[in-house]
Amino acid sequence: MRWICWSLGCWLSLCVLASQVQADLFLDAFNKHHRVMLLIDPISGEIVRANPAAAAFYGYSIEQLQSMGIQQINLLSSVQVAAERQRAAQEDRNYFIFRHRLANGDERTVSVSSVPIRFQQRQVLYSIITDITDFRDAQDAVWHYQNNLEQLVGQKVAALEAAQRRRNMAYKTALLTAIGLVMALVMAVVYVRRQQLFLQRERQRLAEVIWGTGAGTWEWHVDEDIVTVNRRWCELLGYQAEQLSPLTTQQWQALCHPEDLSRFKERLRQHLSEQIDHLQCEVRLRHADGHWLWFMQRGKVVARDAQQRALRMCGTQQDISKRKALQYELEKQATLDPLTGLPNRALFADRLQQATLTAERKQWQLVVMFIDLDGFKAINDDYGHDAGDEVLRQTAERLRRSVRSSDVVARQGGDEFVLLMQEVHSRESVALVADIILDQLRQPFYLNQGATPSLGASIGIAMSPSGGAPANRLISLADRAMYAAKRAGKGIYHFAVEDDDPS
Repeated sequence: MRWICWSLGCWLSLCVLASQVQADLFLDAFNKHHRVMLLIDPISGEIVRANPAAAAFYGYSIEQLQSMGIQQINLLSSVQVAAERQRAAQEDRNYFIFRHRLANGDERTVSVSSVPIRFQQRQVLYSIITDITDFRDAQDAVWHYQNNLEQLVGQKVAALEAAQRRRNMAYKTALLTAIGLVMALVMAVVYVRRQQLFLQRERQRLAEVIWGTGAGTWEWHVDEDIVTVNRRWCELLGYQAEQLSPLTTQQWQALCHPEDLSRFKERLRQHLSEQIDHLQCEVRLRHADGHWLWFMQRGKVVARDAQQRALRMCGTQQDISKRKALQYELEKQATLDPLTGLPNRALFADRLQQATLTAERKQWQLVVMFIDLDGFKAINDDYGHDAGDEVLRQTAERLRRSVRSSDVVARQGGDEFVLLMQEVHSRESVALVADIILDQLRQPFYLNQGATPSLGASIGIAMSPSGGAPANRLISLADRAMYAAKRAGKGIYHFAVEDDDPS
């Protein structure tokens, strides 16, 4: 009995030591990272931890930051913060745009990506802050400039058309009163031709102004279903003007990405029916080379008939591919593990939750494998942390090769990985995959120092009943089964049962 108590005490000490090592590794990476990072209490807003990059950015010392609340930095009120969170949900983005004040009084626009984590026995928000002040200022300037330009174009065109209508009326009146007077008729014809040339030059000048913005223009004659586009519009998609002008709406829809077309049609319908003042929608269009580009489409009806049916609509098209690429990069940084490129814990939890709902609906079985490397600490001790990072990258690649493309491999943290398999048909097929993974991870790892150490892995497997099981239950069972595999000698897999005991 005394020996059992001693063993249990040793085991608990090792667990505490492992937890402390993991926390130390996190803090080491947190403090050395060049990105601005904060750990924030989600309820009180207290800044629990700040890294040196945050101190350099905000101009406070780390101690000062850790004695402050995020409300002392964020210039938005609670109502404005709630509105920003609502906008982020509507736009389906997982980052927020706030205004932060630095120690010297400067104000900066920042993008904040946050995920909940457990740190030192408390729940905190792990937040990455990116300064996007210059980008937002430039974006706002372009938008306001283009918006004002579009209004100017509409006003100019309307004024020119009104002037043309007045000139035509004057011409008709003059013609009726000057019958027989050939000279007067000739002078009237010359006058009209000069005015037409003036109108043509004005349109050309306006087209050149729009060209300077880098945007393409289009004009849709609704009753004829003809879309006329300018040369810049065509060049943005890699075409010659003769290839695309004029267009029909069916030809334009063939260029539009299927996932964006229904959204664009709905916005267009709302504008044509006067539910919204103007059309504004982001869509992807296929370039002549075959790749997709993102464009901001803006337009407005400029002519309606007596029944208020749209007759003519004008608009612009602007390439926003770089902005979308930046947005995608920010989203990727918040959801992918930076070392291995695998989904991180937060993204895996989301994928597992979605898979659970699908399994319940389609009566599928799900499998969660919890994979822990055996002997990984010795790699760091013997060869250094760079070698340990290389082993983790090679492990991630081997796991990818061992499973189906539809399966999800993620890194939980440290040397722990997790695998989600959907639509599983038998326990034997799961065991086969586990054997493949164990065989892959037994192969030597090739390090830059020339060393080829070998490791192993212990795998815990949890299978949901047909129709699914709670996501957190599957992860818990797989984790406990992995510890059972460790106790049974390591280098093996173990299927979870309800009475698995991690102690």
